[in-house]
Amino acid sequence: QVRAKLREIEQQIKERGQAVEVRWSFDKCQEATAGFTIGRVLHTLEVLDSHSFERSDFSNSLDSLCNRIFGLGPSKDGHEISSDDDAVVSLLCEWAVSCKRSGRHRAMVVAKLLEKRQAEIEAE
Repeated sequence: QVRAKLREIEQQIKERGQAVEVRWSFDKCQEATAGFTIGRVLHTLEVLDSHSFERSDFSNSLDSLCNRIFGLGPSKDGHEISSDDDAVVSLLCEWAVSCKRSGRHRAMVVAKLLEKRQAEIEAE
């Protein structure tokens, strides 16, 4: 009777362990997608932080900034909607209003970037 109860409890523990593993594990496709999205968000933040907003020339314009942010990847021409665009747009909005970054220009820059991106998407 005691052994039967122990086996029953042991089986419950195994079932709970399997349930936890299934709930918390990603398949390889999801891991790759999440990793790509995180990489793209970090790349966007790096591009924003390295861009010189004080000057404007061919290599440092709003168009070049937009291309560097939304034109990521060899197969993209900058106009195709990516599944991780929403993560980049969220980051841009947070960057625009963050108190952890300096510059009053940030909100206007993000507004122009999103306006350009919207125009590119609608032009397709």
